[in-house]
Amino acid sequence: MGYNYKSFKEIKNIDTIFFKKTLDEAKFFFENIKETKINFYFPLEKGVLKFKMSDEVTMYYYFENDLLELYTYYNNKYMFHPCFAIKLIFKNGKFKFLVLENSNKINIDNWLSIFINIMSYILLIKDNKNITIKTSRKKRLNNNNENNNIQYKKRSVEYIENEKVVYVASIEEENLNNFKKTYTRHTNAWGVIGFVRHYKNGKTSWVRPHTRGNGNKSKKDYIVK
Repeated sequence: MGYNYKSFKEIKNIDTIFFKKTLDEAKFFFENIKETKINFYFPLEKGVLKFKMSDEVTMYYYFENDLLELYTYYNNKYMFHPCFAIKLIFKNGKFKFLVLENSNKINIDNWLSIFINIMSYILLIKDNKNITIKTSRKKRLNNNNENNNIQYKKRSVEYIENEKVVYVASIEEENLNNFKKTYTRHTNAWGVIGFVRHYKNGKTSWVRPHTRGNGNKSKKDYIVK
């Protein structure tokens, strides 16, 4: 079968979830929520879960549908290696897998467990209303435009718990809906602070502080921006 990616340059352009905590912190997290049921799913149809094993080694899990591939990048040596590719099978509440590739003959069970634990942590944090969210845009110049207008290729979404970043999702604008947060608004009205609105033609306008709301207590979806 082979692997989907052959270089670090290729895989770094995929929508990426960068887990910023250590494996020990993830383990401690799960030791304290043993009774919590997790609805496991992939938050993106196609993406990469990234985390640092150490200052020298970064792991990349590529996932798409039922396919999971693991890659290792050695930061100091600039070396990129595929490790394994498997087909995931969820049966009787447990993950099983079919081995497609195993270049280094490694223990796949161990690395699959790490992936599931980290992704489960991310899913629980993703919809936690007590988590602080900070967003920004990654700018890119459009080389085909004579005016060099700025395009926004990716949105960076940080999920922060107790002033520490848990993970950063760097995703394409069109995939942003996968990171929407759903909750119920219980207020009849809410205040909006004043802000400067920027238009595509370069002009700006000041929007005064105002009140919004219609008195309805209905469930709404809010996209992280």
